[in-house]
Amino acid sequence: MRTEVLAVDRTAKRVRVRDLDTGTEYDETYDDLILSTGLRPSCRRRRACTGH
Repeated sequence: MRTEVLAVDRTAKRVRVRDLDTGTEYDETYDDLILSTGLRPSCRRRRACTGH
């Protein structure tokens, strides 16, 4: 929370992150990376959806 990814190094599996509260930047490693736009997921079956 309250972080911003500045760069992605896919070869090294590392992201450069900025803490928005302090301005501190650091590197974080990952095994798998999922890019999320922050939108609600779409639902194909309306009954399976909750919170809409």
